[in-house]
Amino acid sequence: MGPGHRVTKRVRAEIVVASTIPQSQPVMPSQEFVQGVSKFEIDLNVPHVRRCVNNIMGGRYHDMRHWMYDHYLDYPSFEEALKHSYPGICPDDWPWLCHNIYNSASFQTQSTKNKANRAKLPYVHCGRSRPFVNYLEDDMVDGEIELFRVNHFSKTKGWVNEMAHLNHDQMVEIQQQQQIDPQEAKPLTQKEICIEVLGKKTCYFRGLGNGPRPTSNHGVDTSEADRLHGIISSQQSRLDSQDVELQEQKKTIDQLESRLSQFEGMMQQFFSSQGSAFRFTDSATQ
Repeated sequence: MGPGHRVTKRVRAEIVVASTIPQSQPVMPSQEFVQGVSKFEIDLNVPHVRRCVNNIMGGRYHDMRHWMYDHYLDYPSFEEALKHSYPGICPDDWPWLCHNIYNSASFQTQSTKNKANRAKLPYVHCGRSRPFVNYLEDDMVDGEIELFRVNHFSKTKGWVNEMAHLNHDQMVEIQQQQQIDPQEAKPLTQKEICIEVLGKKTCYFRGLGNGPRPTSNHGVDTSEADRLHGIISSQQSRLDSQDVELQEQKKTIDQLESRLSQFEGMMQQFFSSQGSAFRFTDSATQ
């Protein structure tokens, strides 16, 4: 697991603590909230920590907006939905959401596109709202192949569809074949088997949920980003140190130039006085 996943578990615990506070609670430093948040140390200046927090908070907002939209759709008309605000939110916020989001042309267009895209999915998972990566972090499953089975198979309803069943059997077959044939120089990991069978998108491993992400030509992974961040910080510190040294050197040079100017003035006075003495001696001799 990368550092982003380790932080995910900590931040997830913070969200659980914060979610115990009623939704109607005023946004202010209440004693319960302060006690909950004070248990965690989160440095948002670290790139992967900031990215993780933003992703989780964005997910929470996305879920909340979806729940409110389901509430909006429970009513037969816009006018009727407008009269019944979602429980727990500010009454003034509900009309704004209805007018500016749920009833807007852009939202309706995007909603139609999303429905069409979901219809193209070969199958959907049955893992509910629990993130797939949590199963791996909490050691609830033994690898990615079992993770796929847990989220696409139900003891009561069976497999979500036949394609998911066939994909799982193919992954298990590859894994068992590697165990039977030890001649394989470097056997595939479970994640690599999933990628071979399920495929992957530019920034998404199919079948593994919204968790681990492959690197691409358009970005770098967490460790590389942290390494580059460290190099930039080190170079900046070095430049700041060199700037201080240059300022000190300039100050020293200015002092030396001032002393040299004073010395040249003293030498001119000395030679001028010596020249007068020589002229006086010559006239007395004559």
